[in-house]
Amino acid sequence: MTRASRRAADADTPRHFGVLAEAMRDGDTERMAIAAQRHLSGIENLGARRMRTCCMARQCPGRAGTIAGAEAGLGQSGWNSRRRGQHWRKSPQSRHRIPRPVRNAVAAAEAPRPLPEWVLTPRSVTMKYLVIPVTPFEQNCTLIWCTETMQGAFVDPGGDLERLTDAASRQGVAIEKILLTHGHIDHAGGAGELAARLDVPIEGPQREESFWIDQLVAQSRSFGFPPARPFIPDRWLEDGDTVTVGKEILSVLHTPGHTPGHVVFFHAASKLALVGDVLFAGSIGRTDFPRGSHQALIDSIRQKLWPLGNDVQFISGHGPMSTFGTERRSNPFVGDNA
Repeated sequence: MTRASRRAADADTPRHFGVLAEAMRDGDTERMAIAAQRHLSGIENLGARRMRTCCMARQCPGRAGTIAGAEAGLGQSGWNSRRRGQHWRKSPQSRHRIPRPVRNAVAAAEAPRPLPEWVLTPRSVTMKYLVIPVTPFEQNCTLIWCTETMQGAFVDPGGDLERLTDAASRQGVAIEKILLTHGHIDHAGGAGELAARLDVPIEGPQREESFWIDQLVAQSRSFGFPPARPFIPDRWLEDGDTVTVGKEILSVLHTPGHTPGHVVFFHAASKLALVGDVLFAGSIGRTDFPRGSHQALIDSIRQKLWPLGNDVQFISGHGPMSTFGTERRSNPFVGDNA
């Protein structure tokens, strides 16, 4: 690359990033996708001198240094939690700082607005998903649906119920059930109210999670959430069970450690796992809660998740997506070299 072309790429990169930041503020997913593509093209032209991508382009709804990062245990291994407002990661190939215009564009996007939903092209066209960050903890509620029947489910509707129902309406999805990975307030706080509104059943987690579900009202007071509506799941799940969404089938894995009754949902056709707070990009779930167990969490990940395959993508309860293969290579807590 010539010096002149590098200068041109440097000039274009913040311009495309500014469009991306604007689209993110407006929640315009189509503009976000176009701007992200152009932004990434500009970054690729810069070679190893610049960061490969920013988390807006990688569908990262989290912000380092906030309560979301603290609750999810994301303060280590990859997230710069020391400098509020920076929510990107550098590539291993580059030690250079992100250009100031790009940092300024990110700062301009930090207005207190609802975080945008983000959707990726699934590997299976028979099931689609939309990730909708909710609650002050920026928890990733996921709308999944069967493209043949257009029936769907919310996984972990922790709050912001109007936003969730609006998203389902925009996609033309009829909600048939609610699925829960575990009973913490940011994941299950809106489940009782939403189930009553939509007249749908709640499935999951595993029965041991009644320890946390029975405390939802107390949890909502402790964390400043709106009062949670008490509920008892219509179906407790066990390891090896399956759940259906339309004509799609997801496997259930019991993965204790973060909480005693935590479960993971796995869609084999699209090689997609919804892992709740068991595993994150570059980190793992906290285990310092009552009835948490660090060893049980490590065993759950290595014995239940890794055998599913390195190419499996996963949606965490907080932060960006990753793959099991990536985490096996680089996760400092549970990677193969940890």
